[in-house]
Amino acid sequence: MAPIDEWLNVWLSATDLAKDGEYRSPGSLHVYAMTMRGDGPQFSGPLPAWKSFSEQLISSQITLGLVAIETEVEHAYFKYPGVTLAFESPFGGTAVAREVMTKLGQLGIGGILAETERGGRFGVLRILMTPRWYAQSDDRLFGLDWSKVPNDPVHCDEAKKTWAMGVHAALRKALADIPAMCVDTVRFGVFDIVDWLQDLGPRESTLLYSAKTSQLA
Repeated sequence: MAPIDEWLNVWLSATDLAKDGEYRSPGSLHVYAMTMRGDGPQFSGPLPAWKSFSEQLISSQITLGLVAIETEVEHAYFKYPGVTLAFESPFGGTAVAREVMTKLGQLGIGGILAETERGGRFGVLRILMTPRWYAQSDDRLFGLDWSKVPNDPVHCDEAKKTWAMGVHAALRKALADIPAMCVDTVRFGVFDIVDWLQDLGPRESTLLYSAKTSQLA
């Protein structure tokens, strides 16, 4: 692993938290947006769905949005860290996920992406490193001034390490009282992320929204 990926060693070091259960992601593409009208896609699924969402997004006035693609950790140079949590219980996973989300919020972690999958069996939370979201809201998460963090995953290694250690600590606290049987999956991954759909310029919008599935990452 290249020295530039030192942050990845930190990110994957929380072996006490990692868990691989029965949950399987519906796909590597994740699209989340809020628009001036108050709506917007909240989607996780296969990459070919990008075409329909790009058409939606380019015609919308986005106030906050991201596109993320989960990819292999072997090539994390241009990536950001992210963790997927899946919960279940005899009454479905949504209530457990909501409880964990509330605890994480009390620890200062916002911007969590939440879904219900497999007909309610799993409540799924996805926490991605989104520097531009933090900067826009003046969030000083983990003591960082995110407005000064480069909008470039290659040149924010220290910020990625700080985020990784902060999320590890928060998860240990938030999951401490959750029965082990209710925690199906904790998967530490890496993502290509554009978390500044709201600030894309004309050239950037054209490049992103016209990208073919094979080019999107």
